[in-house]
Amino acid sequence: MAWGNTTVPFVAGSVIGARYFVVDDGWLYGFMELHNRDRMPYSPDISHARHIDFYEQWRSSIGADERFRVHRVASEECMCGFHAAFDINDTGISLPALRRIVHPNDHDRVVVAIRGMIEGFGTVTVGSLGFRSSRARVKALVHSPQEFRADDYRETVRHLKARYPDVPWYDTWGLAREAVPLTTPKELGFSSGSVLHDRGFA
Repeated sequence: MAWGNTTVPFVAGSVIGARYFVVDDGWLYGFMELHNRDRMPYSPDISHARHIDFYEQWRSSIGADERFRVHRVASEECMCGFHAAFDINDTGISLPALRRIVHPNDHDRVVVAIRGMIEGFGTVTVGSLGFRSSRARVKALVHSPQEFRADDYRETVRHLKARYPDVPWYDTWGLAREAVPLTTPKELGFSSGSVLHDRGFA
């Protein structure tokens, strides 16, 4: 999945990006991870990406060649990894999604979404609007606006604070951005005006 123009495919060091998480059983997940039979939440420390069943099944279904079967997680040939955008508005998700999202594997269940930031490092593939990485650390979580809070919002936050005790919370997105500046495309050598071709948001 391309995060816009990928003329700068790898970056040394780390990058900071914005994303939405889904919360299930008090843990943070990527959206696509909920499709995985052996799903793995974001770690309270450092998360390590892996190839997930959903993408392996996709590769098989399209008859992907050897270049896609033998590759590194989060490389140019791999859609797996931790995805984030350089601007929360480029995630392809809107604030109403914070209320409720139907669980992909159990349509009688709903899960809560929440905004936050991650630091991506290890193998990092970047585009003009975002990145995916083989390792990640949750850097910040942001309280949902009052009008988008689910009925059990307080309980959800309580569980998250217990699971991720070292992750700071911010009342607004603006405060979070001041405390944890997002990486900008310009820092990575991208010019303005690039188009995002596919919002990969695992």
